[in-house]
Amino acid sequence: MMKRTLKNKIYRAFLLGFTITLVASAIIVFGFSLPSIYESNLKSERETLNQAATQIDTYLRQINSLCIQVSYTEDTRTVLSKKYSGELEHSTEYIQDSDELYKLYANFLFPTKGAYGVFIYNQNGYPYFYCPSNYINRYNNIREESWYLELNQSAAYDYYIFSSAHRPRQILNTPNYFISLYRKIYDISNYEIIGQAEILIQPQTIQNILFESVKNNQKQQLTLVDTDGHVIASTGNYSPGEGFDKSIAKRLKDKNGTFVSNLSLNATNYSLSDYSGWYLVYQYDSDLLYKDIRNIVITFISFSLLAWFAMMIWGRALAKQVTTPLALLAEGVEHIKQKDFNHKIILNSDDEFEYLAETFNEMTDTLKDYIQQVFDVEEQKTKAQMYALQAQINPHFTLNTINSIKHMAMLQNQTNIVSILDDFSLLLAATFRFPNELITLREELDRVRAFARIQDTASFGKIKLHFSYEEEILDYLTVGLILQPIIENAIFHGIKPKMSSHQLKSGDILIQITSDDDSILIHVIDNGIGMLKEQADSLLSQSRSGIGVKNVHARIQLRFGEEYGLTIKSAPFEGCDVLIHIPKIKNNPESRGYNNESF
Repeated sequence: MMKRTLKNKIYRAFLLGFTITLVASAIIVFGFSLPSIYESNLKSERETLNQAATQIDTYLRQINSLCIQVSYTEDTRTVLSKKYSGELEHSTEYIQDSDELYKLYANFLFPTKGAYGVFIYNQNGYPYFYCPSNYINRYNNIREESWYLELNQSAAYDYYIFSSAHRPRQILNTPNYFISLYRKIYDISNYEIIGQAEILIQPQTIQNILFESVKNNQKQQLTLVDTDGHVIASTGNYSPGEGFDKSIAKRLKDKNGTFVSNLSLNATNYSLSDYSGWYLVYQYDSDLLYKDIRNIVITFISFSLLAWFAMMIWGRALAKQVTTPLALLAEGVEHIKQKDFNHKIILNSDDEFEYLAETFNEMTDTLKDYIQQVFDVEEQKTKAQMYALQAQINPHFTLNTINSIKHMAMLQNQTNIVSILDDFSLLLAATFRFPNELITLREELDRVRAFARIQDTASFGKIKLHFSYEEEILDYLTVGLILQPIIENAIFHGIKPKMSSHQLKSGDILIQITSDDDSILIHVIDNGIGMLKEQADSLLSQSRSGIGVKNVHARIQLRFGEEYGLTIKSAPFEGCDVLIHIPKIKNNPESRGYNNESF
């Protein structure tokens, strides 16, 4: 009865959850998703428009840069300033200069996609030179053309004009349409106008940019239109120079906008380029968008009904599949309550329930050994306490042994051995302290001096330590044993190799301590053999097997953070400079509050 009740509950909960999910999905689709889809589509169209406009402006800026190169090159100004005798076609000097200009302009034109040609006009408005061919109509004066009048009437020095799509009359026998960019050419000695430059652009290049933006989608159309309503380039049926649809062209007034017309592509977005002065018009069929949305809704409802009936059948089977293993698990729990740990649950369902059954069986086996494990743990605790007590005895025994040796040396008047044993005892006692303990810089320098005296004795006075610091800085705190490993490394790996190769008679190590507002900087500088930058970097590497320098770096970062630690500067045969960076911590009870903690 309990099993059947649980089965019915699972079945009803399953169907209820699925029904609520369907209803919520429908509400989201109708109440939120459809407007969001529409707004997202409008946003996507605006992004497409802006992306295409940006690419076109970028390309036109490239053309403008090309025109600036042509206008400002010295060869152009030289040709316009010369006085050639006779007809230009028969002037040997003009032909030579034209050849040079042709080579120069060809280097400008050919790498630039869509740049077709360059016109140079003299100050009287006659074509003076044309690249890629000099076969032009030299008697076609441009002084009355609108672009010429606008260009020369402008007082701006850096002024340019983009034309509409047109057939250049200066080129003989051409049926092609081009776009032109015009600039003035100045004599830089007096800034007087000596001519004009014109760059011919093929509209096909801009048309390719438009096609790439709409990805050849017939539901979308991009058209570049000038302010007079003439087409520059289009992905539709418009040709360069053709008049754009007047019902749309007359509504292109503001910098950008959106409206709906009665055309087949009835939704329109547009934007005005500040750079070229042209409108980019983006048209699309909004009815197709609503048709797609209606198809989505119908498909969603049909699928939901079919899915609901399928879930009814599957829900019954799922409820039975869930409750049967649960009943077996409940039976197993009853055996555990009766302290029957030999009962096993057998399931061959090849799913999570089989895993639960196997885990249950493993649990009963584990319980059998639980009491013995408790005794084992208690025994291990006892042993650990004994080891801890022994660890306290060992350092004490070691120090007492050293003191005994020291007294024997004193009785034999071996003062050097007594001094070394005193220093060694100080260093050994430092190693027995907790690794996370903070000490003053004064204590750390005492340890360094002890180590230095030992090394001075061993080297017969050939290795000296020098100190540079202000007295008050010694009362700030640091992690213990950070200087001794650095100095030891400098002696055994820097100074002694250099002394053994007779490159150095004596070794010097400078310990320089400075501070700022919140940091203490300790430099350990030696005159040893030095090392390569790669070797210096490897000293702090995690992959390095040594423990001295890397240990100091790791302890500082663990204690204070990764912004602190060691930095090594060195070069072969130039010694080594190890910078220790630690925070500035005052010596007070709060700062040393957890000295007895250890890692």
